[in-house]
Amino acid sequence: MPLLRMPPALLLVTAVGLAGCGGSEAPGVTAPAAPSLALAIGLKTLQFSWPAVPNADRFRLLSSPDGSASFTAVDDNLGATSTSDTLDIGAHRIDWDRAQYAVEACNAAGCTRSALMDVRGRSASAVGYLKSSETVARESFGSATAVSGDGKTLAVGAVGTGDLVGALYVFVKENGAWHLQARLQGGASEAGDGLGAALALSSDGNTLVAGAPGENGGATGINGNQRDNSRADAGAAYVFVRSAGRWDQQAYVKTSNTDAHDGFGTSVAIAADGNTVAVGAPYEDSRARQVNGDQTLNGATDAGAAYVFVRSGTQWSQQAYVKASNTDPGDAFGYSLALSGNGNTLVVGAPWEDGGEPGVGGNQQSDGTHKAGAVYVFSRNGAGWSTPIYVKASNPGGRNWFGWSVAVAGDGHTFAVGAPDEDGAASGVGGDQQATGRSHSGAVYVFAQSGASWTQAAYVKAGNPDSDDEFGWALSLNDAGDTLAVGARGESSNARAIGGNSLDNTAPLAGAAYVFRRTASAWGQQAYVKATNADAGDLFGSAVALSSDGNTLTVGAPGEASSATGIGGNQIDNSLFGAGAAYLY
Repeated sequence: MPLLRMPPALLLVTAVGLAGCGGSEAPGVTAPAAPSLALAIGLKTLQFSWPAVPNADRFRLLSSPDGSASFTAVDDNLGATSTSDTLDIGAHRIDWDRAQYAVEACNAAGCTRSALMDVRGRSASAVGYLKSSETVARESFGSATAVSGDGKTLAVGAVGTGDLVGALYVFVKENGAWHLQARLQGGASEAGDGLGAALALSSDGNTLVAGAPGENGGATGINGNQRDNSRADAGAAYVFVRSAGRWDQQAYVKTSNTDAHDGFGTSVAIAADGNTVAVGAPYEDSRARQVNGDQTLNGATDAGAAYVFVRSGTQWSQQAYVKASNTDPGDAFGYSLALSGNGNTLVVGAPWEDGGEPGVGGNQQSDGTHKAGAVYVFSRNGAGWSTPIYVKASNPGGRNWFGWSVAVAGDGHTFAVGAPDEDGAASGVGGDQQATGRSHSGAVYVFAQSGASWTQAAYVKAGNPDSDDEFGWALSLNDAGDTLAVGARGESSNARAIGGNSLDNTAPLAGAAYVFRRTASAWGQQAYVKATNADAGDLFGSAVALSSDGNTLTVGAPGEASSATGIGGNQIDNSLFGAGAAYLY
């Protein structure tokens, strides 16, 4: 497949050098002149250049991300003949209104600094804009996203492709440029399957699991008959593997108790090594409880279940059938789930569970708070899974949908839970949880592990909460658990790129994402993230994903309407309703 073209580098700005910086002058040696610095901004890169400087024997690229007087070296020992340097960036981790850069020319007499170069107003140029290779209306490209640990492989779901057949797109960064590597579908994908409703990538990017909750197969287990359509909307999951740049289907995954309308594949998760996969079936009907109970006890309609599968060599098998510890009809257990990096911690959301007691390990029979939601934490020891820990919000409320989304840090010691219909009026981190009045503004709850115990560490709201924003619709945590991305698909600001005016509500359902950082055990909002072409109805923030180090962020906008294809096309054309887009920061 030919490489798709990156957007051209933009915004070339030249600064004339002015200032010297210290250093003890060597006898008979004169410090070099100040370099004349130029900057071009490309997809997730800052590209610096300067002409040769006589008498310079090395160069230093400096940055001040917060715009303070303190500069630190990004590259400290560029050679005497260097005339350029490229800095890979996380666009969501720069304060674009204040960040500054400079280059110094150095020799034994000292260093001389160029004029300062700022990046004010240029964040949009660093953001990748990704579309389907054959864009059509209602494709919903961006319905799900996943990114590898190193941030160099990105998968995007397009659940609406071909009358809801669904499709997957894999983009990779090779030789410094991004391009489309593959378009994937299941071996027997059909209309209504909804392939790409959920996605997860292994850390190396070589194993991809995708959910197809509308698939009608009646098979059970692994690699059964894909042409058997006897169980409407039973659902399926597919495992694809990459070798030498080629993707192939490795497994067609069904449950051990396949039944119609279970929605298996609504959620998926994968361990870092790709050898453990979890799949949710939120409309499964068994009355069983906890792990590996009786799968035949139907009678709890839409109670939900989750399944854990493991790979040995190239062969997959089901390891566990997982249920809530207080199974009840309508709880939708398995609507969301997440795995730690080693696959030994599994968090499962049940957003329509009715318990009313707050906190961790409370009374599981305290029904009466309609669809408040709950989360269950399971631990694996060897091949066995523990009785779950039962987790509720610190302020459970009716129809809050706590557990609609979940994310677990790679180290397994932090998890986050989204409640997109929570009604709190607080803003930021640690506000008044009892202050209500912004219906469906949404909230996120962060939990931390100490020993064998879990406690709520933070109550997180957007910096600009508003009714119907649905903050917490989608979540992602990096490996260390100190960076949290939150999607708010209903947010209505007309701001664009990074750090715009969050109070302008002139673009209903444009959507937003937020990045929070934890420092010294305290959480704070780091970035307010928008699409580079934010428009009403785009639903930006429907999906978010972070790389292991948190420096790569992807956000899906399945309602975006441009007819562009590939990478870096025309973002202004709104001719294809619901075509969808994904953005790379």
